[in-house]
Amino acid sequence: MREQILSLKPYFVWKFFYDICKIPHTSHNLTKISEYIIEFAKERNLSYAKDSAGNIVIKKPASFGMESNKSLVVQAHIDMVGQKHPHSSHNFLTDPLTIFVDNGWVTAKDTTLGADNGIGVAAILAILDAEDIAHPEIEALFTLDEECGMEGAALLDKEILKSSIMINTDSEEEDSAFIGCAGGIDFRATISYPNELCSLEGRAYRLILKGLNGGHSGVDIHRGRANANKLLFRFLNFTMQAYGIRLSEAHGGDTRNAIPRFAEAVVVVSENYCSDFLNEVELFKKLYKHEYSSIENDIVFFAEEVVMPKAIMPIDIQKKFISAIEATPDGIERMIPDINDTVETSSNLAIVNCHDGKAWAQVLVRSTLASRKYNKISMLWSLFSLIDAEIEIFGDYPGWTPNLNSPILSVAKDCYRNSFGEELKTKIMHAGLECGIISSLYPGMDMISIGPKMLYPHSPDERVEIASVDKFWNFLLEIIKNSPQKSC
Repeated sequence: MREQILSLKPYFVWKFFYDICKIPHTSHNLTKISEYIIEFAKERNLSYAKDSAGNIVIKKPASFGMESNKSLVVQAHIDMVGQKHPHSSHNFLTDPLTIFVDNGWVTAKDTTLGADNGIGVAAILAILDAEDIAHPEIEALFTLDEECGMEGAALLDKEILKSSIMINTDSEEEDSAFIGCAGGIDFRATISYPNELCSLEGRAYRLILKGLNGGHSGVDIHRGRANANKLLFRFLNFTMQAYGIRLSEAHGGDTRNAIPRFAEAVVVVSENYCSDFLNEVELFKKLYKHEYSSIENDIVFFAEEVVMPKAIMPIDIQKKFISAIEATPDGIERMIPDINDTVETSSNLAIVNCHDGKAWAQVLVRSTLASRKYNKISMLWSLFSLIDAEIEIFGDYPGWTPNLNSPILSVAKDCYRNSFGEELKTKIMHAGLECGIISSLYPGMDMISIGPKMLYPHSPDERVEIASVDKFWNFLLEIIKNSPQKSC
C-alpha cells in the first residue's frame, strides 16, 4: 500500500498524507497529530505558535524575489470524521488508516479516508517543506475539531494571524472556488423517563436498518439520500399504531454532520401479531427500495428475534417520542431562489438514542440566511416542546458572506484560466467552512476555498481523485506565486 501511494504525484503531498493517515486524528483525539505538526516545524527551523485552543500557526518567510507580495494564510483543519462499515473492527482512537489506490482514486479500507481535510493539511506541509517554490510570507494555520462544530476556529486567537488574505483548502470540487458557505447550529431534545418492567407476553425483535449511502450532511444533502433514523421511526410509528409494539431501545447515527447510514431498535410484539409484524418488515423493505431505487442500492432491513428485554419505555412517552421523531423535518427546506442548484436551508436528523431511561435526538440545521437558521430551530423547539422535552441549542457558527469583488478570487480566476484553459466556477457551499468564523474574527480578510475532487466525505466510501490532487496542488501554487502585491 505504501509503495502505491508514494508512486503518485505530487510526491510530497501524498507522502505527507500517508504520514497523516498513520496517525489517529478524529475530532478530540488530536494530541499526536498536533505533536507531529509541531515537530515538523522544529525540524525545519520554522517559527510556530500554538494558541490556548490548540490551533497551530507555522510561519515561513517569503522566498527570494517574493518579499513585495502580500503575506497570506493557507489553512486546513487537522481532524477527520470517523465512520466505518458495521463489520469493521477499526478503532479510530488507536489504529492507523489502511489506504489504497482504486481505479484512479485513493480510498480507505472500510473507513472514512480523512482526505477531508487531510489532503489540505498535506499540501500545506509540502509547501512549508519545499525549497523550490515561489511564495510570499506564509502563515500556515492548522485548526482543531472542525468536524464537531468548528470548535478550534471558534476559539482562534484574534491576534495570532497578521495576513489579510487566506486560502482555505477544505472544499471538494477541483473546478471551483468557494466564496461563501452556510452557517450551522445544533439542536438536541432529551426526555428522561422511568423504565417500565417488561411483563408482556410476546416476542422481542431487533430491527436493523443499514446499507445506506449516508454522506456529508451539507455537501450531500441535495442528493436525496435516505436517512436511517427517519426510515426506522417511520416503521416504528406505523407498527406502534397497527400492532401496539413496545419500544425498549433505539440507536441511529453517530456523527452530528453525517447523514445516518444505520439505525436499530429492540421492540416487543404481542404473540398475536408477530407474523404480521415480520411481514410488515418485508413490505417496508420493498417500499424503501422502491422509493429510493435510483439513489440507494443496498438498503438492508430485517428483524431478528432476541431475548426479551428487562425494561421498556412507558407507553405515553413512547407515543410522544416516536411521533416527534417521525415528524422531525429532515433534508432540504429551501433552495436559494436566485442562485442555481444551491441549497439555502436544510436539517439533518443526525443522531437518535433511546435507552435506559433517556431518549434524545440531535439535529444539525444549516442555512445561508441566519434568520432561516433560527426559524428552523424555532420550529424544532416548538415540535419537541409539545412532548415536554428538554431543549439544548449549541454549536452556533456564522455563514460566510460572498465577496464577488475579492482580489484573491480574481487572482485565482486568472491562474485557473492560464493553467487549465477553462473558466473557474464560483460557488457557495451548503456545508460549513471555517471561513465564516475566521472572517468574523478577522473582519476584512479576503479569502477563498479550493480543494481536489472528493466523493462521499463523512462516509466509509470517501475517496479522492488522484488526478485532481495534482491539479489542486498546481492551482494552489499558482495562486500563491501570483498573490497580490503590497501597497506602495
